[in-house]
Amino acid sequence: MFQVLMDVGVSNFELSHPFVKEAFDKYGTRFQDDEEDEEHLSIELDKQEVEILELRKAMTYFKAIMNDMWNNDFKQQVPP
Repeated sequence: MFQVLMDVGVSNFELSHPFVKEAFDKYGTRFQDDEEDEEHLSIELDKQEVEILELRKAMTYFKAIMNDMWNNDFKQQVPP
C-alpha cells in the first residue's frame, strides 16, 4: 500500500520550513526498515490525508463565500 523511503534528502530551502526540520529532528534522514516504523508512517500518512481533505473543503467553502461577496459587491456598484 505505502512505500517507505529509505533515504530522505531535502534542499536547504526545504529544510528552512519548520515542519520539515521537525521531521528531520524527530525521524532523522533514514527510516528503519521494520514493521513498527511502517505502521507508524502509515497512520501518520492517513492523518495527513484526512487533514488535507478537510483543508480542501474549507478552501472550497472560503472561495464560495469570497465569490458571493465579490458578486454582491459588484452588483451594488453597477447601475441597473
